Amino acid sequence: MIQNIASATQEQSTTGEEVASNLESVSHITRQTASDAQQSNAASSKLYSMASVIQGLANAFKLRNGNSDIAE
Repeated sequence: MIQNIASATQEQSTTGEEVASNLESVSHITRQTASDAQQSNAASSKLYSMASVIQGLANAFKLRNGNSDIAE
């Protein structure tokens, strides 16, 4: 009986350590995901800004008879 209690206690301890380790892994992944999301947001904002600049530059030109001329 005591042997069974000792064995069960050891299993619970091992399981608790595994759960703690897995929770730490989940926490690390969550922090990394949040960091990646912030970087993605910053890159998206910069890309949007650059696209706006390109659109503005493209709007400075108009096609006349198939040729590009600077709009006046």
